[in-house]
Amino acid sequence: MIDKKILSILKENGWNLNIPEITDDMKKNKELILKAIENDYLRDQGSNIENADETLLNDKQFILKALDHSVSVLEYTPGHINSDKDIIYKAVSGMGSAIQYASEELKKNKDIALKAVSMEGSSIQFLDTTLARDREVIITALKNDPSVIEYIDKDLLNDSDIKKVLGN
Repeated sequence: MIDKKILSILKENGWNLNIPEITDDMKKNKELILKAIENDYLRDQGSNIENADETLLNDKQFILKALDHSVSVLEYTPGHINSDKDIIYKAVSGMGSAIQYASEELKKNKDIALKAVSMEGSSIQFLDTTLARDREVIITALKNDPSVIEYIDKDLLNDSDIKKVLGN
C-alpha cells in the first residue's frame, strides 16, 4: 500500500519521483512506480521508470506491467530487457515505433517487424535494413500508412505488388 501523504506530494509535483521525499525503499515499490508511470502526463510518460530501483528495471514481469501504461519505459531499461522478445512484441503491439528500443537482433525478427508496421507503418524506419527491404513488410507498412513511401528504397517501388498497394 502506498502512503496517502506520498501520493499527495507526488500529485503536487507532477508525479516526478526525483524529489527528496521519495526514499530508496520507495523506489523499490512496484505499485508506487507503476502509479507514477501511469500518471506522469507532464513529462515524458514512462520516464519515471528511470527513478526505479535497478531490481525493478531488471524484472521482466514488472516491465510487462509498466508497458500497459507507456512503451517509453523501454528507453530507460537495460539491454537484456530490450532483447526480450515477449517484451518487445508487447511494446510494438501497443505502438509500432517502440521497435526503436529493441535490440539489433530483434529489429531483424520478421514477426516483430510485421507487428510493428501493422500498428504504425512509419516504424519501418527503425527496422534492420534487410527487413525494411522485405516485400511483405513494405506492403504491410504501406497499407497502414501510405506516407511511409519516403522510407522505402526507391528501386523497390517498381515491384508489381507494391505498385498495387500504391494504386499505380
